[in-house]
Amino acid sequence: MKAAQSATHYDVLGPLRVTRAGETLEISSRMQRKILVALLIAQGGVVTPDRLEHVLWGDDPPKTSRKTLHTLISRLRGVLGSDAIVTHPEGYSMAAATDVSRFERLVDEARALMTERPEQSVAKFDEALALWRGAALVAFRDEEFAAVEARRLDELKLVAEEERFEALIASGRHETVIGPLEAFVSHHPYRERPHAQLMIALYRAGRAPEALAVYAAYRMRAIEELGLDPSPELQALEVRMLRQDPALGPGRDHLELLEAPHVAPLPAAPNRLVGRERDLAALREAVDGSRIVTVVGPPGVGKTRLAMEVGRVSGPRPADGVRWVELAETDGCCSVGETVMAELGLRHRAGRPISDQLGDALVGRDLLLILDNCEHVVAEAADLVDALVRRSASVRVLATSREPLGIGGERIFPVEPLEVAGHNGGGVSPALELFVERAQAVRPDFALDDTNLAVVEAICRRLDGLPLAIELVAPELRTFSPAEIEDRLQQHMIGIRPRAGTERHRTLDAAIGWSYSALDDDAQVLFERLSVFAGGFDLRSAGAVVTDDMRDRVPELLQSLVEGSLVSADRSRPSTRYFLLETLRGFGQQRLFESGRLDEVATAHTSWAVDLVEDLHRAILGPDEAEAVARLDMELPNVRAAHAHALRTGDVDSAIRLAAGLHPYAFYRLRDEVTSWSEASIRLPGAEGHRLFPAAAGAVACGLSLRWDLDEAEAVALLGIEAAVDESTALYPMDALAVVALERGDLAEARSHARRLHGMATEADDQHYVAFALLTEFVAALYMDEDGAAKNAVDQLIEIADRSRNPSTMGWVMNARAEYLQHTDPDRALQLTDEALELAGSVGNDLLVGLALRTVADIHAANGDRGPAVRAFSRIITHWHVRGDWAHQLGSLRRLVVLLTRLERFADTAVLLGAVKGGYEGAQLPDTAQDELDDAAAEIRRMLGDDEFEHADRRGRRMNRFETVAFARGVLEELGSSRHGRNAAGVSIANEAHRPVAEPRRR
Repeated sequence: MKAAQSATHYDVLGPLRVTRAGETLEISSRMQRKILVALLIAQGGVVTPDRLEHVLWGDDPPKTSRKTLHTLISRLRGVLGSDAIVTHPEGYSMAAATDVSRFERLVDEARALMTERPEQSVAKFDEALALWRGAALVAFRDEEFAAVEARRLDELKLVAEEERFEALIASGRHETVIGPLEAFVSHHPYRERPHAQLMIALYRAGRAPEALAVYAAYRMRAIEELGLDPSPELQALEVRMLRQDPALGPGRDHLELLEAPHVAPLPAAPNRLVGRERDLAALREAVDGSRIVTVVGPPGVGKTRLAMEVGRVSGPRPADGVRWVELAETDGCCSVGETVMAELGLRHRAGRPISDQLGDALVGRDLLLILDNCEHVVAEAADLVDALVRRSASVRVLATSREPLGIGGERIFPVEPLEVAGHNGGGVSPALELFVERAQAVRPDFALDDTNLAVVEAICRRLDGLPLAIELVAPELRTFSPAEIEDRLQQHMIGIRPRAGTERHRTLDAAIGWSYSALDDDAQVLFERLSVFAGGFDLRSAGAVVTDDMRDRVPELLQSLVEGSLVSADRSRPSTRYFLLETLRGFGQQRLFESGRLDEVATAHTSWAVDLVEDLHRAILGPDEAEAVARLDMELPNVRAAHAHALRTGDVDSAIRLAAGLHPYAFYRLRDEVTSWSEASIRLPGAEGHRLFPAAAGAVACGLSLRWDLDEAEAVALLGIEAAVDESTALYPMDALAVVALERGDLAEARSHARRLHGMATEADDQHYVAFALLTEFVAALYMDEDGAAKNAVDQLIEIADRSRNPSTMGWVMNARAEYLQHTDPDRALQLTDEALELAGSVGNDLLVGLALRTVADIHAANGDRGPAVRAFSRIITHWHVRGDWAHQLGSLRRLVVLLTRLERFADTAVLLGAVKGGYEGAQLPDTAQDELDDAAAEIRRMLGDDEFEHADRRGRRMNRFETVAFARGVLEELGSSRHGRNAAGVSIANEAHRPVAEPRRR
């Protein structure tokens, strides 16, 4: 019977089918079939009788249910074989060969072939998909016990079909795949990956307009039906198509063409890796052969260091590199997914699971993702990793953890302590080699010899060969002899209970504790207090979390911690940066918690972070803006932890001060995360009574304006003004009101807010807001053709910028001067925009970069030089499109309408004009802007005739914003590829000039 059983196959990818030796076995009873399916779903796991009774009868089994169940199983064995179903004390199990396992194996083989042999990969996918005879578990898929598995199998099939399309594209069969892909996306309209594949296939088949139409249709559907944008990667793919990127040509895997995620760099190696040559080679082999590898082992065994080295020297480098994500600081203020998104430079979009967003961003990436310190978030990390590897066939994950992730496909790589035995083949063991190397760092004359070999071996054996423990103890040779170290270590370990039931926890506690106990009292206190820093810290920061009476000793105490290997020092920076290994940080925090001082020290850390932010706030507004921005970038993990502590403890003062202090950093650098912190801060109970609530509300309002949520921005700004008790705090929300008015195109209201802001800022002696009040007045005056008022504002702005020497303020002024001079001295205006762009780039002011780029487009258009004008408009439209800024995009498209009219591109311009008017519907435009649109419409209607004009206008109004951008880019690319300096009629326009319409713009 065993031989017969080995040939029995169970198929569930369609109607249930059991075959043996080519013959189908009849299972006539539906109840028996349900039992069989329940056992097959368990994949060899034990299913309890209670569970099977629930499968058969739900929540109301008959009194004879157990007896009936036994009878049904007995009869099922009569069909399948006596040993098919195994009885256990706790239930039943079934180890069976199923089509599901065959399908998963074939898909894995197909994925392994995709990069090097895509044609063979397609064949493997075909073989796998041929196993499907219909819907999985079709007879039971709507029942509770099978529904989850049915959905899982459905998703596996869809992913396999998508990966088959990928293999077809990689093999160059673009024409072949278009039809099947079109059918697939019509049945699955919300799956982004096949839309990207269809775009690539169409593009490579020479059907670029259709490829862009696929994107536009998907974009409109996603926004209108789901309220979501396509991923940044799909948007980037569209941009490359519009640019006719040569990399999109045949022979390249399209998924390599998407913008690579921001590199999360590998941490710097603190020293040479000792004694791990075999482990390193074996781990590299494991990573090459498995998509999920988890390095497991006790604390201090060197998991992180080994993973770091694998990432640094992992054979042939993955095409998209290695990404390092540290999870040790994921402590409740953010999820694992959010941490990974942040480390990879990706933005979390609300309303969509993070795993889906990460999956979209990493799909097709050939990269190694290293997740360090997963043990405290193992379940969450496991879910994320499982989702990622299912969605992307070429992403590999190397995790470090004290326990396995426990997911399918995971290869567990245990790391053992270093071998301790003394002499080994003429040399010393790895543990002794490590001890000697670390000892010689503090005692260069130290060497192993007959007098100390036995005792050093005893020390390493007592430390269980744990690398971290050895590294902590070896430096004590500068004070004690090996024999004294061994004796003191033995005494210290007595009475220490193993943590988490393991001797090696005890050993590491002993090693850390012994090094800790060797410190004087103040050094111990400093070590504990430094453990609250979520990121690194410098010498000055270290002094902020200690008491006044020990602050003077911090330098010497910190040096002793570094010498004792309890603190790591990075001296490659201008100012030395210090770090605690996570194990040591946890030890220090545990000591703080046990002594009841953790909240006290965390509060001191938060106070330090608040002071730092407020100091840097002032620096950002001065000549040292670049340094202040760089420091805030570096300290953001600490500021994040401080804000999370403030929210957890209801510390309104710290939360509000952080929100207000971070505003100039976050707003101009488009830091959405910080805006979200500010939103949480102003919602805290009692927040409205805080003196800086108006400033925090203004910061939130400005952030909301960047999201184009103008009504909410105005409401929050008004709330801030109402709560203000003095002029200085009311400046923030008043400025936000002016920003909102400019966004809406209400120049009179913007000027009114600006004048009120100017008076308030002058009264408060705040030159920053005086400058921005003048800038708003300048914009309003320029757009209202009040040259005298505009020049007066610019002159005052120049004086303020000269005094402040603040790069952003100087950049804003350069851009304003360029706008003012663009008609009278365009060459000088272009020089000024170059200076503005350089200044903005030097301090990461992304908002100013965008506006200066648009000024460049304005100048070229006003100068009437077609070639530079077309290139400038292409650049600025791409800039706004990539950043998702529709307000500024509309202004640029409106200017483009004027240019295209002068170039006599009447048919195209009529369509674009309709789209622009549709975009502005319900919004207010300055009179000059409206007049130019009306003039353009009249000219186009005259040239085309009423019928053709109306038809084009209707077509434009039907286009969504993304179709509009694609259309405009297409026209610009066509113009750019034709003869330079000639319009559509072949007439030179070098001497034509027009005054570009100015429209409301954000600062």
